[in-house]
Amino acid sequence: MAVVRPFLALALFLVTPILAQDQADETEAILKPIKTMIKGIRFEKYELAGKSLHCEAMSRELFQETWSELSPEQQQEWIEGFSYLMQNLSFRKAHEKFEYLDEVFYDEPVIDGDRAEVGSTIVIYHDFKKEEIILSYTMLKDEAGWRILDVWVEEESTLEGIREDQVEELIDDGGVELLLEKLREKVADVKAEYPDED
Repeated sequence: MAVVRPFLALALFLVTPILAQDQADETEAILKPIKTMIKGIRFEKYELAGKSLHCEAMSRELFQETWSELSPEQQQEWIEGFSYLMQNLSFRKAHEKFEYLDEVFYDEPVIDGDRAEVGSTIVIYHDFKKEEIILSYTMLKDEAGWRILDVWVEEESTLEGIREDQVEELIDDGGVELLLEKLREKVADVKAEYPDED
C-alpha cells in the first residue's frame, strides 16, 4: 500500500498539467476565430474576417425549418450573398468602432459538446473617451474547427434580429423567391458602392 500511494500521487501530478494544457489549447482554438475576425475588421481585411464565420450554419439557423425547402442552388446563392454582405456591410460598420480598439478581455469559454459560449468586453478609446462594448459569441465546431455561429450584442442575438426583421418577414410576404430577390438587390447595391471588393 505504501508503494501504491506515491505512485497514484505521481500519476495525478503528471495528469493534471496535461489536462490543464488540453483545456488551454481548446480555449485558444475557440478564441482564435474571434480574434481573427476582430483583427480583420480593425484593419479592413474583411475577407479574412469573414473566414471566422460559419455562414452555412448561420444560414440554417436563420431559415430554420424553411432551409430544407430551398434547392441546393438557392442555398448556395444565399450563403454566398449572406457572406458577402456580412463582410462588406456589417464588418464595414463595425470598423467604425473597431479602428479605435484599445484592448479586448475574454471570459473563459463555456463548452457544451460542439458548441461554446464566449463573453468579451471590447474597450474603445476615441476622442479621449472610453467606451466598453459587451459582445458574446456562440461558437460551433466541425471538421474545420471552431467558427462563429452567432454574435450577441448586449445580450441581443444578431441572427435572431436578422431572422425576425428580415428573413421571416420577406418569406411571409413573398416566399423564398422574394427573399433571394432582395438579397440580390442588396448585394448589387453594395458592390456598386464598393466596386473594388468584387
